[in-house]
Amino acid sequence: MKNKLINLSLLIVAVAGLWTFTGCEKEYTNIVSPQTASYKITGLTQLNSFTRTETDSVLAIHLTIDDPTVINGVSIILLDPDNDKVAGFPVSLLDNGKESNGDAASGDGIFTNLIVMSKNYVSGNYSLDYNLSIKNGSTSKAASQTFSFNNGQSNVAPVISNLTAPDTLTVNDTTIILLTIEAADSNGLADIERVFFKSYRPDGTTSGVAFPLYDNGRDGDAAAGDGIYSGIISVYPSNQKGTYRFEFQAIDRGKKTSNIIIHRITLL
Repeated sequence: MKNKLINLSLLIVAVAGLWTFTGCEKEYTNIVSPQTASYKITGLTQLNSFTRTETDSVLAIHLTIDDPTVINGVSIILLDPDNDKVAGFPVSLLDNGKESNGDAASGDGIFTNLIVMSKNYVSGNYSLDYNLSIKNGSTSKAASQTFSFNNGQSNVAPVISNLTAPDTLTVNDTTIILLTIEAADSNGLADIERVFFKSYRPDGTTSGVAFPLYDNGRDGDAAAGDGIYSGIISVYPSNQKGTYRFEFQAIDRGKKTSNIIIHRITLL
């Protein structure tokens, strides 16, 4: 998400401004199958939600096809709650009768494999895309499904620290301010949903707008994914003079909020 330069005149005016997992079949509406296909998908693993435990971290994923002889290969891609591909995917589903990938019988049209849901995967809604390669050489997405995943870890609130921001500004011309703050989460940085600040006028009023800070390696942020969130604001001579209060906070995917850091900037 692209960080935008925040006009402090607007800022000050506007602020100042066990999942259930079963192996039965059911009817699906999320099967993508062209009318000209030479096969028919007759089943997917029913998967609505899954809670990982130390003794149950494996999902057996399968797709059933009425005529496996026309299929060259089946693969799946796992997408995380941010719709990014999970490392290690795509993974092939196999109809080989081997216990190592959870397949019961070779050549029965049930393509299967086992995927481990790591405790390091962030909790949230995941998507599975099924891609089929048929023997005429074409490959296409044939089905998709979403499910919610709980990594089984106790959700701990994030913590913010090490704010860098000026205390006083003498504004005779347009002035650029870089704000940075460090955010940490014992459930991993991927568990942090957002880091933001709110601003209050010298009279204590505020628009209530939460302005985002970014850890994307762009627009003032030095490096993506290092846990240091940044934002740029601009200050103009026309801005009202006085002391503004900034409140910084983070929130995780489980909606737990961090400590609040308050910082005051005086405009002269």
